[in-house]
Amino acid sequence: MTTRPTRLCWHLEDVLPLAEHALDAPERRITRAQALAGSAPQPALIWESEPDNDWLGSNGVPLCTPPAPGEVTR
Repeated sequence: MTTRPTRLCWHLEDVLPLAEHALDAPERRITRAQALAGSAPQPALIWESEPDNDWLGSNGVPLCTPPAPGEVTR
């Protein structure tokens, strides 16, 4: 049985484009936390987890797609 980490970290250069997307997107999907709080959609990063994988996403619409291999983003 694999032990899950108690602390997760992402590199800033990986997270910054997602945060920028959440801020710049013309629309946003409401997150579960915002729905439970009765809040309007705000820019957010969404942490998703499965037993063998964790990842971050943006709640911005249209969805953020990862760059193609070799593509330079700014």
